[in-house]
Amino acid sequence: MAITLAPRVRGGLLATAILVALAVLVALPGARAIATDLLTQFRVKRFVAVSFDPSQPLSSLPDLSQFGTLDIDHMSRPRPVSSAQEASQLAGIPVRLPAALSPAGPPQILVTEPATATFTFDVERARTYLASQGETSFSVPDRFDGATLTASIPPLVTAQYADNSAPAVPRGIKTLIGESGVTVVQAQSPTISVTGAVTLDDLRELLLSMPGLPDDVKAQLQSIGDWTSTFPVPVPTGLGISREVAVNGEPGLLIADDTGLGGVILWTSGTTVYGVAGAHTADDLFGIAGSLR
Repeated sequence: MAITLAPRVRGGLLATAILVALAVLVALPGARAIATDLLTQFRVKRFVAVSFDPSQPLSSLPDLSQFGTLDIDHMSRPRPVSSAQEASQLAGIPVRLPAALSPAGPPQILVTEPATATFTFDVERARTYLASQGETSFSVPDRFDGATLTASIPPLVTAQYADNSAPAVPRGIKTLIGESGVTVVQAQSPTISVTGAVTLDDLRELLLSMPGLPDDVKAQLQSIGDWTSTFPVPVPTGLGISREVAVNGEPGLLIADDTGLGGVILWTSGTTVYGVAGAHTADDLFGIAGSLR
């Protein structure tokens, strides 16, 4: 699940997102003992912030979309539905809406259909690309050829509450939370599976050893304990508050600006992932998140 609540995802960007997510999700203690024919599955149970300096150029990172091919099955635009009940039927989860919310009026509810994205490594293509960039310190081993990374993305329910009284959202914050108002998102946890002749340690070593990955970011990723259920969320330094929290006793992550410019809370409950975002203070966001019924 991305923080940007209404992105237009291009193929190359999605390929990179899948690979980077796997880079930080698939490192398991004792992974060498796991069979290599089918390595599965990751489910989101916890979010953790990974800070990065937005002033540092990322142009030196390899374009991971050039490491293979990406196939996307049924990536659709969100479509409006008439009620939370209809959204529940389509998404396969009981849709919860906030009881404590200042904006008046019902929300616009949108449902994005499920999708599957599969990235297949092509070692020859990756090496050709790296050679064209003059990169000699990093290579893709032969055993990666034909290995696949598959992300299964369940239906996503988005409830958007308009709030014309909210302050204008600055461009940087808008990237995080979308337009002014309040947005509530929920879905079953996405899952990620890996097949081929590579181990989880192989994937971790390859993707975290990419040239251009800042040392501090790499250190944060390597410090994550439970890689089977922890999803790292990139957070620009200087954005404001970023800390792990609890929403009704469930693990979550708060990213917010206490001036009220905006923020987001991400958390999980069982196998469902939730997010609340808007041009509100951290306390307001907590109140909204805790009132989902």
